[in-house]
Amino acid sequence: MSDNNSGRALFAVFDICVTLFIIGGIIGTVWLYSEQPFPGSPPLVVIETGSMMHENEPFGRIGYIDPGDIVIAKAVHDRNDIISYCEAKNKFKQYKKYGNYGDVIIYRPMGSKNLVPIIHRAICWVDYDEKNKTYTIEEYGIYNATSVDIPELGLHGVKFSHSGFITKGDHNPCCDQSPLAGICREPVKMEWIIGKAEGELPWFGSLKLLFENSHQEVPSDSWLCLAVSIIIMVTIPTAMDIRDYIRERRGVTPREGWLGQIGKNPAMRKKVLKKATTLYWVLFIPSIFVLYLYPFMLIILFLLILANLYAALLLIEDRKRWSKNSSLAWPVLSCFVSPLILTLYYMKIRKEI
Repeated sequence: MSDNNSGRALFAVFDICVTLFIIGGIIGTVWLYSEQPFPGSPPLVVIETGSMMHENEPFGRIGYIDPGDIVIAKAVHDRNDIISYCEAKNKFKQYKKYGNYGDVIIYRPMGSKNLVPIIHRAICWVDYDEKNKTYTIEEYGIYNATSVDIPELGLHGVKFSHSGFITKGDHNPCCDQSPLAGICREPVKMEWIIGKAEGELPWFGSLKLLFENSHQEVPSDSWLCLAVSIIIMVTIPTAMDIRDYIRERRGVTPREGWLGQIGKNPAMRKKVLKKATTLYWVLFIPSIFVLYLYPFMLIILFLLILANLYAALLLIEDRKRWSKNSSLAWPVLSCFVSPLILTLYYMKIRKEI
């Protein structure tokens, strides 16, 4: 196999690695951030109904939960991880999620894995005293009551069998535990909760709903925003390809990367290695710091690995063009600590040039 074909094969493998690492990095980062078990509950949830919609939402509906949106299901470990609507409204005035006070939780109705999970706002906590058969809901001033009466939530003399969260869709007239709702007749236990909703990727979940033929509640402006987003995503790389094609037809030489520049002449070789060494230190130090603070950011780790692989390719190319007798240890070691190896390698070749 010729050097040219060998180089093309090497770059093709590198491109595949880049794609796989980026995809894996994004998925891994989201999964680690969500703290969901692997394998287990998926870290992303698509909103399927309009029960959390608000009146007069802005065009595009960003910042609210609407059908077709995707949210992260952040795992919760105890009751203190969730701030209810009443807690936020009375104690934490600035704590709002998706257009209203308090956290929005994703839970399995009655703990059943056979039912579609519900994503509604946690309104308050019901504390049930099994010994005395009484209920206490501090947020509503209810203490040791024999039944639960909260008319604005559709609860009239209701009796529950355990403690848990009262939940409600922002667009619904009554809470999930109301006999009128028929969603979840008991308060939501902690073990029923998959996670609390965080973040928002608007519109793109509509594609899943479309394929499942459950897209009827997706707002029209969400479809429009989705279409525009897809057009932009397709247009940008297509336009870049057209630009390169036109330049090639006009005889304009495309700008070479470091791998092409390093073999031109000794001065360019020195310049490329110096620039690469400096840039790698500038990028690696803050990246390591961010990774230390946020270890769930796998995408950064994967990008650092890709940067190390590119440094190895750079040193392989330099060895092929200028110093075929140099040790293979340089590119091999650069796969692990590229800034340090690039620095040492640059100091070595600077004396030779």
